[in-house]
Amino acid sequence: MGKTLLKPGGKVGTARLSGNSGLVFRIDGLVCYLPPHEMHSMCARGSAPVVSGDGDRIGKAWLSPLLYPEKQDLTLHVGNRLFSLSWPDVERIIARKRMEAPLYSLGVPCRVGSE
Repeated sequence: MGKTLLKPGGKVGTARLSGNSGLVFRIDGLVCYLPPHEMHSMCARGSAPVVSGDGDRIGKAWLSPLLYPEKQDLTLHVGNRLFSLSWPDVERIIARKRMEAPLYSLGVPCRVGSE
């Protein structure tokens, strides 16, 4: 039996401010949003929907402690892929101290060793 692994990825897109405190993500030609009201509720609830320009839910976002116990990253699950944006970059974008920040792929699920 094979097991599912994540192939490491690199920079695949950008994140920018959308509205007063929401985010817009551009990922390999796809544009999706984390609306301001969802951004605030994500901090309270733990996750929020990622939506298309039409408002359709296409993924999910949450805060992740990937390397440290503190919340250090905003993680997105869109389609079958995972992406990461550092929380300090999120704060800089919302504070308008940075126009955009890189969005990184955490990998693409793939099957290995299936025989």
